[in-house]
Parts: sequence; structure tokens; C-alpha cells
Amino acid sequence: MRLLANACNMPVILPRSHAASVVLGAAMLGRFATMRDPPDAATALWDIMQEMTPPATVVRPAAGEKEKRLLDVKYRIFLESIEIQMRWRSEIDAVAAK
Repeated sequence: MRLLANACNMPVILPRSHAASVVLGAAMLGRFATMRDPPDAATALWDIMQEMTPPATVVRPAAGEKEKRLLDVKYRIFLESIEIQMRWRSEIDAVAAK
């Protein structure tokens, strides 16, 4: 997860139990559905989410300058490989269409 946080340069939040996330979300929506005409539905749902969500683990980016430069280079290479693949597909499609 640290690599993902470093590559995206943003924190990654890991729920305590990702397997239970869907069930917990359904419970939150069920609780919200029992409310009778809340004055502000968005605020009410947010309050329910805050109250029912257990603490999570936060993995913060911690890449040094050298690792950041390496990740940036790898990302540029990845983007270039996508462009090359698209060009090759276009060339193949042009020949196949004739």
C-alpha cells in the first residue's frame, strides 16, 4: 500500500475489514431510509456515515526524492507505451480494413 500511496502521492485509507464494507454501507443506507423527511438529507447521511464508520488505517506517502523521480519516469514510460500501442493498433486496423 505504501507503493500505491507513493505513486499517487496521496494517502491510502484501508478500512478495518474491507470484506464487511458492503454490509456496513447497506446498514448505513438502511438506517438513513428509516428517517422521516430529514431537513437536509445529505447532511443526515454524512452524519450516519461518520457515526457508523469504524476507524481505518491511513498509509501516507513517504517516498524520498529519488523514489519520486523513479516513479515519475516509470509513469512517463507507461504513458508512452500506451501511445505506441494505440499507434500500432491503428496501423494494424488500417491494413486489415483494406
